[in-house]
Amino acid sequence: MKFQASRLGQSVMVVLGDRLIVGNSGALLRQLLSEIEGGTTSVTIDFSNTKSVDSSGLETLVYLSKKIHDRKGEVTLLNFDSGLRSLMELTELDTLFMFEGR
Repeated sequence: MKFQASRLGQSVMVVLGDRLIVGNSGALLRQLLSEIEGGTTSVTIDFSNTKSVDSSGLETLVYLSKKIHDRKGEVTLLNFDSGLRSLMELTELDTLFMFEGR
């Protein structure tokens, strides 16, 4: 998966590629943990181009959320698929994120 990250102050915006899966979620997590260690307190992840997210991708998002909340920050999921959002609501994982779009 290719993703683009851009930083503005203490915020980072990431635009994901077509899939967030076991084969690439680790790279995303490493990049964002590095950003958090560098002082980032707000992460926005844009899922506009993303067609699938597996359990490893969801695990990455949850772990990221916990790490940034420890620093009093927030994670926003932008254009997150409505079906996955429903699953997150059912499992009460939606409380870890802010959602925008779709």
